[in-house]
Amino acid sequence: MRRSLAAVLLAVLAACGGETQSQLKVASQNLYLGGPIFAVIAAPDAQAAAVATFQIWSMVQFTNFPARAQVIASDIAAQNPDVIGLQEVTTWRTGPAAVCAGADPSAPTASNVQYDFLTLLLTALLALLVAAWAGLLRIGWLLPTTGGLAAAHGPLMVSGFLGTLIGLERAVALAALGRRWVYIAPVLSALGVMTSLLGLPIGPWLLTAGSIALIAVFGEIIRRQSASFTYTMGFGAVLWAAGNVLWLAGWPVSR
Repeated sequence: MRRSLAAVLLAVLAACGGETQSQLKVASQNLYLGGPIFAVIAAPDAQAAAVATFQIWSMVQFTNFPARAQVIASDIAAQNPDVIGLQEVTTWRTGPAAVCAGADPSAPTASNVQYDFLTLLLTALLALLVAAWAGLLRIGWLLPTTGGLAAAHGPLMVSGFLGTLIGLERAVALAALGRRWVYIAPVLSALGVMTSLLGLPIGPWLLTAGSIALIAVFGEIIRRQSASFTYTMGFGAVLWAAGNVLWLAGWPVSR
């Protein structure tokens, strides 16, 4: 189902170019799975495999796919391909330590999804598509639309595309520490994008709720790591929420 959705979404991105082409434009994108997995395969024993697994997982978190997904989505949209092949589309799961070390063959397999590259990339592409669609409407393109979509280009780009991806980036990091409630911020923002695309009046409310939820997420981050950069990001989340509240209150986006 997700792969079918990916094909449809990428086809829509290609159609947005508005040009009739006599040749099929094909692109390829390597997502990079995030770490050298062959280090586990080459480990001489279970203890070395466990150490290698820890090192790989640390590198996966450092390479930060949710943040990279924003850049990759923008690059795919800029290439405007008819068909794209994605390499190293990875799902990272965690589970009991006994599974990694091989100490207990009867232990359950890793089941906690930490990174699902395809879902993250599709979320970024969808949010970018909706925001770009609104921008094209705003400059006069004759495209299918719902009421008020063109005027919502700015909020959709900031709250929809950037807000959803930044929320996902922070949520993935905290979810690995057991704080799965933090996914509420990007989920609300993503739902705001979808309902705005459908022209439903609840869209701006969901985007605003997502920005308020992100304040709570950064509150948890600051509690765990009190530093100038975490306070700066938290202050940015507060400003984002304040802007959305003013938007709901009827202030023009240009202000």
